[in-house]
Amino acid sequence: MSREDCYAALTWVYEHQVQFSVDIERIAIMGDSAGGCLAACASLLARDRGLFHRLAKQILIYPMLDDRNTTPNLALEPLAPWKVADNITSWTTLLGNGNNHDPVSQYAAPARSETVDGLQSAYIEVEVGDLDIFRNESIQYATVLAAADVGVEFHLYPGVPHLFDILAPAIHVTKRALENRISELWKFLKHLYLAVGTVDYPVLLSILFRIIRAVHDPRPNGDLERMLKVPGKHLFITDETWRSEPERELAERKFKG
Repeated sequence: MSREDCYAALTWVYEHQVQFSVDIERIAIMGDSAGGCLAACASLLARDRGLFHRLAKQILIYPMLDDRNTTPNLALEPLAPWKVADNITSWTTLLGNGNNHDPVSQYAAPARSETVDGLQSAYIEVEVGDLDIFRNESIQYATVLAAADVGVEFHLYPGVPHLFDILAPAIHVTKRALENRISELWKFLKHLYLAVGTVDYPVLLSILFRIIRAVHDPRPNGDLERMLKVPGKHLFITDETWRSEPERELAERKFKG
């Protein structure tokens, strides 16, 4: 099963932590759409199998979480690029034709989790304007996590469909969503560098750029590279959530120097 592949890769990273100088305190797992399902499944497996060290975070981008999402929403179906029929085909491919009758594992459909206690904090992004069929299941999963006192950062983006960042990379909502993702990874990497007592911002920017470019940057025009490399914009100025004024000033001095 694909979830076992993800878990095997995760285990491999932990087993080779010394060889590759991996900080096991700062390992996160990330995926979008069906990949968001795999990331959530691997997180559950890591918790229940007692992985070497607790994952630091799960980052789920418009995740596909619930095999029971089989009834079309008449308000959004005509506008949804991923429709309920596609969903049924996908889940049937994974679970087989009997999935409506046989018990479905939480490690296949994370929305079926009996308990989310002990999971790492989550960043869940859902685009909403009645255009994504994963909207309700993602809201529900975020609600279940929060009710279990698992940290959640949750975003709803109005007026856009599933895969909006790929379908419309230049619109304002996509740019805002990408900035939020970058901010989340930036906070994650920032803590990594602070933990070892040094913050080399040019190196940190380079690492972050490579991660985002590899994972989720649909724009071919270099906007992301400019956003990360130009001091005084975006990450240095507009993200007020984690950096105080003195920290921003220090970051700009180090970056320019």
